[in-house]
Amino acid sequence: MFSAQCFAQNDTQCKTLYKTENYQSAYRVCALAAQQGYVVGRYYAGVMMVQGLGGPKNEIQGVAYLEMAAEKGFSDAQRDLGTAYHLGIARKVNLDKAMYWYKEAVRNKNVPAMLYVASLYHAGEGVEKDFPQSYAYTALAASYGSDQAIEALKALEGMAEFTPEVKEKGRKLKHQLIRELQ
Repeated sequence: MFSAQCFAQNDTQCKTLYKTENYQSAYRVCALAAQQGYVVGRYYAGVMMVQGLGGPKNEIQGVAYLEMAAEKGFSDAQRDLGTAYHLGIARKVNLDKAMYWYKEAVRNKNVPAMLYVASLYHAGEGVEKDFPQSYAYTALAASYGSDQAIEALKALEGMAEFTPEVKEKGRKLKHQLIRELQ
């Protein structure tokens, strides 16, 4: 019992140290929590290793930890793994896998991932350009109160591509997404 409690403390301490930007201590504690199999430890250790915060930069191990946490359903890890595939961090660029992981994070109500999906649909990056989908994911993110998403939605509404028909189709898609997330 003491051992399990001690390990859980490493996981909690990892997040606290990271959030307070005590990266050197967080790197040590999170790496230990990650080795012990804790999802939160794997996520924060992965982020710090990819960015070189608090310890040596190791993109390969960092993304491996992100992947382990993503596979356990940790939405920030899913989003960041999507970004790794999107940008080619320790992986070959793979926009199909990027979209897959972004959408997994969306299923877990990760607002930044919603905006990443919207942006891929808007640019036609890895998917066919789809303005209604772009509008739907942006509106979905805005429905969670994200200031960034609210501003992005206002910007979309002013663009010529976002005709009344596109916006109406986007609203319908947003409502469908909301139903799927319940």
